[in-house]
Amino acid sequence: TATQGKLSVVERFVDESTGFDVLSAVGALISTSRHPVAVAIASVLPPPVDGQPPVENVSMVTGKGIQGTLLGKELRGGSANWLGLETHPTIEPLLGQGLTMFCVTHGSRLVAAFGLADQLRPEAHAVIEALTKRKIKVSILSGDHAAAVSSTATALGIPPERARAGCLPADKQAYIKDLAAKGDTVLFCGDGTNDAVA
Repeated sequence: TATQGKLSVVERFVDESTGFDVLSAVGALISTSRHPVAVAIASVLPPPVDGQPPVENVSMVTGKGIQGTLLGKELRGGSANWLGLETHPTIEPLLGQGLTMFCVTHGSRLVAAFGLADQLRPEAHAVIEALTKRKIKVSILSGDHAAAVSSTATALGIPPERARAGCLPADKQAYIKDLAAKGDTVLFCGDGTNDAVA
């Protein structure tokens, strides 16, 4: 909500030794998703290669990513955390840059990764500053990786103790309930379906 929501792919990794066209498979996997990450990646993918095996049984995994099957193995796309790739030598340096990561695995093998960047909304800093001056405490809750969330929180002057990364919808809801249980009056603003529960 603090960023423009116009993600752009700034880094990419593609395993060319899989025996199938990885980018065609990624395109098929994300083709029905309207998530901003999927939309940004789809915009930079080349047209699908003819004759590629189909991606089947595609389903969304709320707050984590998307999955299907390809050539009898699970094809999954989503966060590095969900896929257990946070310490993978290809992924770890990209996470360290504060990029939003979308990783794709086939079976247990990393076959693609996309590092995406977003820009703060032009008014975000002034809004946070105005709220803070009125003694309103601001928190940031995100499903993104800790480095990306920390970078945004720092840029906006939000203290680290009020910045939460890797949040599933239920985590956001629990954070809001905790504040309300302490007697705080809470206004929550979100821009996606993952925010609806909170």
